[in-house]
Amino acid sequence: MLNGVLLVNKPKGLTSHDVVARIRRILKMKAVGHAGTLDPFATGLLVILLGEGTKISNEFRDADKAYQVKAELGYTTDSWDNTGEVVSENREYDISVEELKEEVFKHVGALELKVPIYSAIKQKGKKLYELAREGVEVDAPTRTMNFYDLKWIEGDSHTFEVYFRCSKGSYVRSWVNTIGEKLGMGATAVELKRTSSSPFELSEALELDDLENLKDECEGIDLLHKQVGEMESFKSLNQALTGFLGLTVTGKDLKLLRNGQISYALDERLVFEQKEAQKSGEELTMRILDGHTGELVGLIEIPALGKLKIKRIFNT
Repeated sequence: MLNGVLLVNKPKGLTSHDVVARIRRILKMKAVGHAGTLDPFATGLLVILLGEGTKISNEFRDADKAYQVKAELGYTTDSWDNTGEVVSENREYDISVEELKEEVFKHVGALELKVPIYSAIKQKGKKLYELAREGVEVDAPTRTMNFYDLKWIEGDSHTFEVYFRCSKGSYVRSWVNTIGEKLGMGATAVELKRTSSSPFELSEALELDDLENLKDECEGIDLLHKQVGEMESFKSLNQALTGFLGLTVTGKDLKLLRNGQISYALDERLVFEQKEAQKSGEELTMRILDGHTGELVGLIEIPALGKLKIKRIFNT
């Protein structure tokens, strides 16, 4: 059984759910999920969770991500990307590259932007895209989205392409649409590629077709799992969570932890970390490793106030 994270380069035209379903079929595993949806028109890094890895989705969904987006000026669609229906056009505009670039670079930092109507945000108990498809008029909510490390790639008076990083819950389509509104001519996202989902990079990712080809070459599912587990694109639970401090345990402490209990001795070993959490006012997460095998046993949450508690136990 594979337990961990598989980094995949999502092709254009597939939903994130499509990719999950395909990997379930290839690897013959039910426990497959993902951490951070990509729109069907988007490509790039999709973090796939395998086996016990499905327990750590929140650790990656909250991570900052990086994108490369290309936008076209002069029209808007109902989905704010080029898969939607055109709702407005303004081809009679005049703007220089310098003026365009100046406006684009104004849109950095924490911005209060509208969420796309074609999104999974819920309103009236339903997802916005469900209401939109039913023809129900909705007032799209706004949320704070943070865009930073903006870099200009190329552009002319009709299109521009940029790279940036953004916080959890940020919609690139909203960012592009807002720039179009400020310019008074409309703008639509036509290409989108996720290049990073911290701490993972697109350069580490596997092509879906390569995984399919590997399945055809392997004699049996056990060999396929073994070869996938040796790939750079696969990260064990421990490798995936190296951003957290680690602590090894053995004996009674280990046995109690596997049974969902934190021993007094383990609590005492984490006194320094508890004081640090109290000073910073921020919760800490600690990896607990089996002192004999080096395998990840679980995650312990160290709150700014209160007692230690077990966040996750992994059955590997």
